[in-house]
Amino acid sequence: MHDKPPEDNISQAEALVQNKIIEMVVKIFEPYGNDLIEEHIREVLQIICAADATFLRGTSQADNFLSFADIEELVQEEMRCLYDASLRRLFNGMKRMVGEDSIVLKKKSELKENGIRVKRWRYYKNSIVTLSGRVFYERIALKASSIKDRTALKSLGYKGHVYPVDEMLGINSLPFDMTIAAMLKTTKEACIANSYEKAQIRLMESGININDDTIRAVINTVGGLVLDNEIKAANEAVLKFEKGLWQFPVNKKSGVLYFQIDGSMVHTRNAKETKENCKSETTEEPQLSSGLTILNQDTPVKKSSWRENKLGMAYSDDNIFWWTDKHGDKQRRILQKDYVSYIGEASFFSKLMLSLAVRNGYGHYQDTVLISDGATWIRELKNMYFPDAQQILDFWHLCENVSNFSKTVFAMDESKYKPWSSEICSLLKKSQTNEAIKKIKNLGSKRLSKSSFDLVQYIENNINNVDYVAYQAKGYFIGSGAIEGSNKSVVQSRMKLSGMRWDLEAAQKMICLLTKLNSGRWEEDVVKVVYQHYDITPGKQYNLRFSEKEEGLEAPCTGEHNIVSI
Repeated sequence: MHDKPPEDNISQAEALVQNKIIEMVVKIFEPYGNDLIEEHIREVLQIICAADATFLRGTSQADNFLSFADIEELVQEEMRCLYDASLRRLFNGMKRMVGEDSIVLKKKSELKENGIRVKRWRYYKNSIVTLSGRVFYERIALKASSIKDRTALKSLGYKGHVYPVDEMLGINSLPFDMTIAAMLKTTKEACIANSYEKAQIRLMESGININDDTIRAVINTVGGLVLDNEIKAANEAVLKFEKGLWQFPVNKKSGVLYFQIDGSMVHTRNAKETKENCKSETTEEPQLSSGLTILNQDTPVKKSSWRENKLGMAYSDDNIFWWTDKHGDKQRRILQKDYVSYIGEASFFSKLMLSLAVRNGYGHYQDTVLISDGATWIRELKNMYFPDAQQILDFWHLCENVSNFSKTVFAMDESKYKPWSSEICSLLKKSQTNEAIKKIKNLGSKRLSKSSFDLVQYIENNINNVDYVAYQAKGYFIGSGAIEGSNKSVVQSRMKLSGMRWDLEAAQKMICLLTKLNSGRWEEDVVKVVYQHYDITPGKQYNLRFSEKEEGLEAPCTGEHNIVSI
């Protein structure tokens, strides 16, 4: 290490290097006549030199030596400052860079063609939350020339003045005074964090300073768009199915496509807390504007505030990684899972499952397997949409029902119910179903009547779904551990923490976003959908300029060049 140099020498060295580089770079860009470049270079160099000076002071003596964590924090701070400087340069110099006068004239001409006269009014301040925080700028407003023109502007969707620059930047129709990128980051953080308050802290650390109420509003807006798109896809899938428009290949690929379904409870706000004047109780579910049928907090419902959320999962065996552990046992991990989830009627969840199945290759695999508990509505779903699939009653769920049944009929006598339930499960796993049913019936009607659960009827209802010997011979899974684990990781880890109670519509939107995040479909089904809704294509202007350079049409870099891709 070197001796610590005097403070004055460091300052002189910084100034000398900084001025020398500025002179060189400014000379290069002098033909373009853009003083913003010089300002930006000076600011960037100040940031870099400040970081270098801090590093130099922190590594010149053992007593003040910077740790690696300190150096890492210094680098991160330097990068953040450089990013902020670039963003400020673009926004603060926007009026000089984009040629606002030409934009204003163009907008006035467009409105004039529609018979609307406007006049240049004055500059108004505005701000917008970006990935780097809130940015402030000024822009010209156009004001209606008469009451008639004002009415005409309102008919076009304008609430007051017209801001041509806002329209050019694509932020005139955005809610919450946030860029779409900031909205999407907010949405993702709210999904990852286990509360809106923690999401607020995470966002503040990244420079986005908004309150938890705004985060909730963003989630509801983005989640609503994604949910509407999901509903649309489900309805289109059902329509194609009903019209027989699905075309599947004759030669199907080898392998198995798996579906699994399970439910978990979500705590919601009690109906009486939001609608105390209900005269009667009913379970009728109203239609939302999106076309989704779902219970909401203002609907008169049964007193229970818990609602079942149905989770569906699809994966194929070509997305399963197998390995042998140190004990010689084969282990597996599902690398890619795709989810849908819904709080409400089984009939609509069935449509979501059809849409999920189609996008994961249903009809293209030789075998399709549906693993679930023995619920009647799941058998009906399978018979309606997946008649060629083999439904398998989850063996571990079956054993759990056998165990609970035996505890009741043997009055919790462990010496009796444990061996009995083990024997029944062993017979069922060996596909000796008739023998198992016979042993259950041999308990006698008196003992069987002690349990409200009809185990015999349960097995007989699923008689075509319990041939476990045949399933294992084909290499099929017979348990639904994957979906039960997903219920915890996808839904419950965010929706079912202590003290949480959800508005049902908000819960559905959040769960829809969680399924997209955990399915690896965030870019396709969230980012793309939101940008399309607001009719904004990120990078469009950049790509245009890039293609111009490739074709030899070099875009002029002048003070009046329209550089607005921010």
